Amino acid sequence: MQQKEQQQVPRDLEVTTSAPAYSPGDPLFRGTVTPTAQMVLHHLPDANTLQALGLVALRHGQLEYALRMVIKSLTGQEVLPALESTFRKSVWQLRKTIVETAEKELGPGAHLEKLGELIDRAEVASDKRNKYLHSLYAEELDGDPMLLGDNHKWEPVPTPEQLTELAGEIISIANELHEARIHGFLKEAIAAAKSARR
Repeated sequence: MQQKEQQQVPRDLEVTTSAPAYSPGDPLFRGTVTPTAQMVLHHLPDANTLQALGLVALRHGQLEYALRMVIKSLTGQEVLPALESTFRKSVWQLRKTIVETAEKELGPGAHLEKLGELIDRAEVASDKRNKYLHSLYAEELDGDPMLLGDNHKWEPVPTPEQLTELAGEIISIANELHEARIHGFLKEAIAAAKSARR
């Protein structure tokens, strides 16, 4: 299992949990260790950063629920059937379903533009959440902590303030989605579409 995980490491990156020993036969390394190999250690952020990461994760779960409830409102389902029909759907699938269902059920209008803006914001926020939660936190030997994302480029580790701001944006989008479907423009558009079909 350890060797399988090591094979997923980028070619110019070697990751270890402790200071490496430069032994030619060491199974920790793939192939031959060269002077150009970048050696890094796994990094665990400080308590404030970990707490902020947890807040981002929690708020994103609340955003996911809001997206599922928007689908409920658009389809006219009760809560339990809506939850069952969206169970284990990824966030991008939820967003896609919302856009397609709204276009089909509500027709064109300003409501689609407003909804689209919320969905776009949700996508940006989810992408940031994924970056901060699924990237590699590491540090060079005698170096600063870094973040290695899907683009295989190193970035600074996010600060607690940046993460808290992201969490605030995520829950703001969730609340706006709930407001739209329960009291706002989405509720009005749904009611107008039902009336037009009678």
